Amino acid sequence: MPGGTAQEFADLFTEITFSSNQDAMERSCPDHFVLRMAGGRQQVLETNGGSPFAALFDIDYDDVSSLVTPIDPQFPVRLDGVAISSTGRPIGGVRHQFRDTADGVHARLLVEFPLPMLQTVISGHQWHLACEFSNWFEAAFAD
Repeated sequence: MPGGTAQEFADLFTEITFSSNQDAMERSCPDHFVLRMAGGRQQVLETNGGSPFAALFDIDYDDVSSLVTPIDPQFPVRLDGVAISSTGRPIGGVRHQFRDTADGVHARLLVEFPLPMLQTVISGHQWHLACEFSNWFEAAFAD
């Protein structure tokens, strides 16, 4: 994405996440129903991967203990955390990594699902990530 730096984007994402800016979070993708902070975690209610059912979970951005995807040292800026079920169990997570390039920001977006998933769900969620992050990037670098 041209127009800014990886750290600028991460700072904006962190600001809209931790301030519970629901307008900025929810309008980024039509699959979002709720994205807000509660009890130090981000509550998420969204459809994943084109599923007809919505998923409800929290993301704890202060916990990366159960993530299995290694950190890529070529991507020094990260937004990562463990996804937690309503029973408090880790069920996956996110490890989004960013780096600056001569042309702008290179993003490597990754979701760890709790179980083996159908390829259609994975492909659908790739589109979900592309939609929400392209809208967040455009908003971050609009000026």
